[in-house]
Amino acid sequence: MTINADIQFSFRDNVEPLYRQIISLQLSQDQQNPINSLYYIESLQLTELSNFLGCEPEDIINQTPEDFIVSLQSKLQAVQQISPKTAIIYPIVLNDRLVIILSSPEKSLKVYTTNVSANQVNAVVKNLRQNLSTPLRELDVKKDSQKLYEWILKPLKSDLEKNSLETLVFILDSSLQNLPMAVLYDGQNYLIENYAIAVVPSLQLLNPHPAPRDRITALLAGASNAPSFRRENLNPLPNVQEEIAGISQQVKQENSLLEENFSQINLQQQINDNPFSIVHIASHGKFSSNPEQTYILDWNKRIGIEDLENLLQVHQAQNLQPIELLILSACETASGDRRAALGLAGISIRSGAESTLATLWQVNDKSTAQLMIEFYRNLQNPKYSKVEALRQAQLKFLREGGTETDFNRAYYWAPFVMVGNWL
Repeated sequence: MTINADIQFSFRDNVEPLYRQIISLQLSQDQQNPINSLYYIESLQLTELSNFLGCEPEDIINQTPEDFIVSLQSKLQAVQQISPKTAIIYPIVLNDRLVIILSSPEKSLKVYTTNVSANQVNAVVKNLRQNLSTPLRELDVKKDSQKLYEWILKPLKSDLEKNSLETLVFILDSSLQNLPMAVLYDGQNYLIENYAIAVVPSLQLLNPHPAPRDRITALLAGASNAPSFRRENLNPLPNVQEEIAGISQQVKQENSLLEENFSQINLQQQINDNPFSIVHIASHGKFSSNPEQTYILDWNKRIGIEDLENLLQVHQAQNLQPIELLILSACETASGDRRAALGLAGISIRSGAESTLATLWQVNDKSTAQLMIEFYRNLQNPKYSKVEALRQAQLKFLREGGTETDFNRAYYWAPFVMVGNWL
């Protein structure tokens, strides 16, 4: 079931503003103990996702506030126990200010406030996304991303450095959801140069645990110039076969579905019959705030968000090895849609995969192939978390440019984001 569009707009126009008023008032009263504010923030995130998906995570939504808060506290503690050099960061965009809540290894929540309006934040985000859409505006990218760094990260800098952190996990709000936090710039370095960066749609939906590396198995699927591309007026992806071939050399066990063999039926068969830890799809796709416009293209047609869930139901019902990572290496968020990243979060949840690696904009096909191959090479290193393996691939581009000198520009390396379990 997909939710009626009128209900979606009713949420945006009526329900969300009420949540934000409550959050604003709660944060004003709750500086010393912001866990109660997190209850409302998380409730907003979950309600927004439920509104998008047309269903509710009933075991979470129907908790009493007291149980919900206890669950939040246990999630925060679990992150610090499993990943002690990790911080969780909530930037909350309110009408008159930007509030940042930090959960650090000190096991305390701290609240920071930047006096900047939602309109100012949204304007900078819009400019930055436009500048990121071309490799020719690197100076403009740094200018805009430095503003966001100063608003979001600079107030936290001393706490982040004091705790010798390695990973930052963001739970993003409003227009910030469509940006890769890796691209925030402090005047000398991008954030990715100092930290591995992950995103989670909601702390309550998180189940952090290390992924086993001794049995990586991958289902690799993709198409270079499918009929479905032409029907959607999308360009070919000429380097898909290079991408799949290069990844195949990095993975001990893999199955491939290429070109006309890449169909929903064949995907279903492979996923049902084999305990893959990674499902990698190199094909066009789009993330949108409209579930009906959130899809991946196989050879012939769209695979919608509900179709993707159905693909994996048998796999989960048979208690096969969990899919640790779903990779969508050529997707993009819908242009001009401020809430498009809801589609990415929705796919992450509906797929049932522990984490999702995807791109926020349509990036160069050749550079994507190279970065994906490098990511898989790094993934073989048991010392690297999944998000650190991604970071190392991005750093190689940033510092060396891959095989092309201009691949060091943010346009090429920044769109890749890890959503969900980053370990």
